[in-house]
Amino acid sequence: MRKILVCLGYATLYLSLSGGFAMAIDQPIPRLITVWGDAEINVAPDKVTLALGVDTWDKDLDTSTKRNDERIREVLRLLSSHQIPSADIQTSYMEVEPTYETRYDKRNNPTEKVLTGYRVQKTVVVTVKDLSKFEEVLSAVQKDGANRLYGVQFATSELRKYRDEARAKAIRAAKEKAEALTREIGQKIGKAYTIEEEQARSWDTSMRNVSQNVASHAEPEGSGSILAPGLIRVNSRIKVSFELE
Repeated sequence: MRKILVCLGYATLYLSLSGGFAMAIDQPIPRLITVWGDAEINVAPDKVTLALGVDTWDKDLDTSTKRNDERIREVLRLLSSHQIPSADIQTSYMEVEPTYETRYDKRNNPTEKVLTGYRVQKTVVVTVKDLSKFEEVLSAVQKDGANRLYGVQFATSELRKYRDEARAKAIRAAKEKAEALTREIGQKIGKAYTIEEEQARSWDTSMRNVSQNVASHAEPEGSGSILAPGLIRVNSRIKVSFELE
């Protein structure tokens, strides 16, 4: 009796699977048209991020570290004197690197490496939200504190707003493109079947990856200003598949 029940169970399972497979085959494949929609918005920046570095060297590690700390404190003091909030200042990188000198014999073959000192490097990333202070702040910290400038990045504080705007324009562009294509062959589009957005690149304060690209321009000669923020390009790319009526 047990064997019969087992056989019936397998038969029921087989029929269930077979029925589901048949239904999947019978489902019609939708008639689609797939297009890409692109949009770009040019935005004037309202803030700038600076990556400032302090690099010191000395034969003695403690001396090199002390000198670096003194310069960093001066950078922070200068930023504070220009009303830059502490929340907009971040120490993002620090490295201590021994330096060596290679010794050679009379035949100019390397014989040994001798420790000569220590290089200490620190990076401070600061965001200036008032562009009118940019040149003043940069000049002050480079004169009396930082001895390296690793990067300058102009940005907008309303990036989310402009990305949403660019996305809406890209969707409209995709729809208009699909309508134009189908009109030429005497057809119309129906409702959207799938919508995909191309993955945006990320931006971080280390300035290695930048999604807000700046189209800078040269400042007119004699303008008395080194500031040339240009425009930020905010892009969106959307892939949409529409059903054909």
